Amino acid sequence: MTTNTGETVSVPKFYRKSQFNLARKRKHSAISSQHFLRNAAQTAFKGTGLTKVSS
Repeated sequence: MTTNTGETVSVPKFYRKSQFNLARKRKHSAISSQHFLRNAAQTAFKGTGLTKVSS
């Protein structure tokens, strides 16, 4: 990895792996949130005769 001053430093493998796992968990969490919001919107419109506007 290179710092903002141009110095090259090594990054330990355990740090890279933990960052990878953290990013994967965040992505999974974001997808879960999107599914929750979509399902909540569908439930809110059920039986009302209204339709949701797609974006």
